[in-house]
Amino acid sequence: MKHASVKVALLRELDESQIAKIRKHGVQVVKGHDYEADIALVSGTFPEFPRYKKLKWVHTSFSGVDGLLTDELKRSRVLLTNSRGAASVPIAEHVFAFILAFERQLMRAFRNKEESQWERISAGEIQGKTMGIVGLGNIGSEAAKRAKAFGCRVVAATKESHAADFVDETLPPEKLDKLLRSSDYVVICAPLTKETMHMIGKKELASMKKSALIVNVGRGAVIDEKALAEALQKKQIRGACLDVFEEEPLPKSSPLWKMDNVIITSHYSGNSPHYGERVTELFCSNLDAFLTGKEMKNVVDLKRGY
Repeated sequence: MKHASVKVALLRELDESQIAKIRKHGVQVVKGHDYEADIALVSGTFPEFPRYKKLKWVHTSFSGVDGLLTDELKRSRVLLTNSRGAASVPIAEHVFAFILAFERQLMRAFRNKEESQWERISAGEIQGKTMGIVGLGNIGSEAAKRAKAFGCRVVAATKESHAADFVDETLPPEKLDKLLRSSDYVVICAPLTKETMHMIGKKELASMKKSALIVNVGRGAVIDEKALAEALQKKQIRGACLDVFEEEPLPKSSPLWKMDNVIITSHYSGNSPHYGERVTELFCSNLDAFLTGKEMKNVVDLKRGY
């Protein structure tokens, strides 16, 4: 296949300089749908997939692919790659923004500022605490690196059995309970699969320290949201910092909105002025590999779901 005959349907917004980098590979780039395209660069979902009859490769600008894994795509022979790693830095920083806001009582300070109220608040610190990371991919690894810089002990639950940088102890998923019992901060970085759906439920929340904080920057449905709300209402755990939810936008009827021990951000932990550039660099690297028959990065196992 000559490069000039390869057509890329661009279904995610990129700026002109980023599009120019793709065009340098000699391919045709079409903004919007083109059902004759060989390649599609998409975002979180791709409902038009069945109408694309010539597709050989789909790349998503997201890390999670649960919104893309339709029966049609899984039955097809189309290659799927994701942008794993493009958002790992801002998300890891977001994790510590959450934790620092809790430890340093920033939400209370913000309220005092609105009321012009001077209060010497008793605040905590991160050093010496244990961070348990569930899912040690790019995001979990970046969080671990920062945790060590803050003087934390780091425990990770991961399918990978080898030792990892910045991690003091790795545990298989079957020993998640050990991580939950020992952690002051439980950070969810796992993708959403059949195995991780509601991985953190009533039993798991009950096993956590009463002083523990749970942080979710992975996928909302990894945590049973109803069980979490009940645990927070009963003060079974100290609090929750949530960027992702089972239903998005989070319904206004959700009790989580009204809880003082919950910090909510609207699924923007991965946002960064550098994100588009990182996605473009990854896509162009894979485009070069695709055109020359080399091994591609971030190929998704359609059966495993990541």
